Amino acid sequence: MTHRHSVSCLTLALLMTASPLMMAKAEPCPATGDLTEANCLYAQGVEALEKSHDQATGNKLLMAALDIREKQTVENDTPEQAEQYLALADIYRALGRSGKAEPMYRKALHVIRTVKGPDSIETVPVVDRLALMLMDQGRFVEAEPGLKTSVRVIEKEKGVDSPDLIPTLDKLAWICGAGHRPTEANAYRKRIDAIKAKAQ
Repeated sequence: MTHRHSVSCLTLALLMTASPLMMAKAEPCPATGDLTEANCLYAQGVEALEKSHDQATGNKLLMAALDIREKQTVENDTPEQAEQYLALADIYRALGRSGKAEPMYRKALHVIRTVKGPDSIETVPVVDRLALMLMDQGRFVEAEPGLKTSVRVIEKEKGVDSPDLIPTLDKLAWICGAGHRPTEANAYRKRIDAIKAKAQ
């Protein structure tokens, strides 16, 4: 389940729904040299990798986005700093540079917890993206605790039947299945089905 030069389909689906960076544009990116251009380049780079399977173009666009992002300066322990770390992590991840992405995800998570609190709902998408990267590397044991924490955070903020629980529960079911824990995996899947039934 390792992807060296592109994000996995599951990762792409998450980024498309959870990341403000993923606003794909068909037209050329504006040459503004700021975050608007960086975000556009990132979106087009991921699209080139995943939809067109054009690694050369995708990597070129992602490197251009990375160059802009790395030149940004933000204040320490601010939401802007967390967003910067998260954006860099996503770019490194898409480039297949997990060794660079992981510390950026963890720094983003640390800043959010410092600024917003350890149980902030804003930690959930960061934990999920970090977990996806760890899962792609087969590091299921490391991914599981953060996802379980996310479940508790979502339950507290949005309720035990919130559809927002489904992506996290699905990852936990996958981890349990991969770890030969079918009883736990089935329990997560049954809970997902119950949430979907209530939402109808």
